[in-house]
Amino acid sequence: MLGAAGMALVACTAKDAGPPAADSAATRATAPAPAAAAATSAPRPHVSPEVEAVCAAVAGWWRRDRSATVLLADSLATPPSGDTAVAGCLVVARQEHGMKRDADAPRDTVAERLGAAVTLVRSSGKGWIELIRYMADGPDGGSSAFQRGVVRCAMELRWDGGDDSDPSYVPEEWYEEHTLCWAAPEGIAVSDTLR
Repeated sequence: MLGAAGMALVACTAKDAGPPAADSAATRATAPAPAAAAATSAPRPHVSPEVEAVCAAVAGWWRRDRSATVLLADSLATPPSGDTAVAGCLVVARQEHGMKRDADAPRDTVAERLGAAVTLVRSSGKGWIELIRYMADGPDGGSSAFQRGVVRCAMELRWDGGDDSDPSYVPEEWYEEHTLCWAAPEGIAVSDTLR
């Protein structure tokens, strides 16, 4: 479904989530367990402070939603349409009932969720340019990418879109968003912004 827009995770090192604000699912999900931290023997990827600041803002935005579990980690990942792993940071946010709506209201649309993704990335500051080349949508999710200066972020939005071939199938209510940010000093190409 997401085709070329998908990202491949190569390695991941959980980061310290900071002091817990309360005993919530979001706080527990972001704090690495001692055994997990000890088991990680790979060196931590070098992520620039500009990139880390964006991931911290995205994770902070999600942490304000007490219904979300949040993971913030440095990672080596292959970005959308890329063929080489880059050092970056990854924020994974999950809501078990993120797609639940009132019985009389329609379910969230891809456009509504991508609109929320734009707001999410822009929460880290002004000047973001949407990279149309990386946009994709479908019944089970969507993706988009943005760049500001040398920082590029790709977002994958995932949910259970149901089964068109089985009208009795009831989609699950979970919602998950993966935000990968990395340094892209090559800047924005004209082809990144064309439809």
